[in-house]
Amino acid sequence: MSESKVVVGIASVCSTVALVACLVVIPQLYVTINEMNERVQDGVQVFRADTDNAWTQLMEVQ
Repeated sequence: MSESKVVVGIASVCSTVALVACLVVIPQLYVTINEMNERVQDGVQVFRADTDNAWTQLMEVQ
């Protein structure tokens, strides 16, 4: 009986550590993903401006 209490205690500690780790890591991942998304969107806007400018120049030459 004592051995089962030790196993339950260890399992409880492990699950608590896992939950705390999730509570710390998930918000950090969310922030990182949002930052990456902003960088990609900025890059897309720059690319779009460059391609629009190139298209305008091509139309002027034509």
